[in-house]
Amino acid sequence: IFERFQVQCDAKHVKNHLRTVKNQWQIICTIRAESDFGWDENMKMITCGRATYDAIVMT
Repeated sequence: IFERFQVQCDAKHVKNHLRTVKNQWQIICTIRAESDFGWDENMKMITCGRATYDAIVMT
């Protein structure tokens, strides 16, 4: 990794980053499972209507 990106890392940092990614992925899966949310395959992002956004996301 250092040779390619000039970034120092060790096993502890890699494990911590993996834990962070797993937690974020779990949040994405939970949101996508809700009936008012969708997935835009072209943009690779979660979608929802304005009412859903205002009621759920902004609270």
